[in-house]
Amino acid sequence: MRMTEVQVITDSSTDVPPDVARRLGITVIPCLVRFGRKFYREGVDLTPQGFYALLRKTPVATSQPAVGVFEEIYRQAAERGRQIISIHSAGKLSGIYNAACSAARCLPQAVIEVVDSHSATLGAGLLSVAAAEAAQRGESLAAIADKVRNMVGRVRVFAVLDTLDYVRRGGRVTWALALVGSLLSIKPLVMLREGQVDLLERPRTLSAALRRLVDRVGELGALEQMWVLHTRAPEAAERLADMLAGIFPREQMAIAEAGVAIAAHAGPGAVGAACLMSSG
Repeated sequence: MRMTEVQVITDSSTDVPPDVARRLGITVIPCLVRFGRKFYREGVDLTPQGFYALLRKTPVATSQPAVGVFEEIYRQAAERGRQIISIHSAGKLSGIYNAACSAARCLPQAVIEVVDSHSATLGAGLLSVAAAEAAQRGESLAAIADKVRNMVGRVRVFAVLDTLDYVRRGGRVTWALALVGSLLSIKPLVMLREGQVDLLERPRTLSAALRRLVDRVGELGALEQMWVLHTRAPEAAERLADMLAGIFPREQMAIAEAGVAIAAHAGPGAVGAACLMSSG
């Protein structure tokens, strides 16, 4: 008997690269970005170039897709005979996960697993990719959901921010709100784990911050996967990837630009690494 196919759904804040999403059949729901009174859908009516042009002159805010958007996409997948695993950024950092749960409750006839990644950007993206690869192998929804939830605690995201301005404006990271303006000259090294963004260190230069990021990644032990990410900082991302090559094979390390939903909070010039620790 042929097993029911599993559809992987995520949102644009998980930063799964478009070519990877197409190859693996991942449905990506666009997040909303607001400049002034106008809303844009990430990747639909707002390109990265347009985003950064607006960012220089207009305050930015982000918002989760409406519950009805999730509900319609879930319904379409269910009508095609698909079971669904929907993986999203940490509920502590965004309303996306709660919107997805609300939509799933509106469709009791559909078989839907909604997973809180307890991460964001490519930390959540790693989970979406792993789920899609398992779906392509024909694994069941239950097996895929178990696999993803077992991976959640092994994901770490480290990032060096060029400025604290955007994190502070977001209002969800309390330590950033508490820091005084004199600290804006630092290149803060932060870690995202279990739905929280923690300030690890306060290096004064990018070079020092990248070295400390590499040290922190090295402390994780064996890794199964790593992505390097950036917000309009491709040269810094290449530099970081080269520095990390002593920890994880460079040829297996992908580099991706974070989308605008993440860039709105991290700001331009950020660079980091999303890591999946070994289960062994």
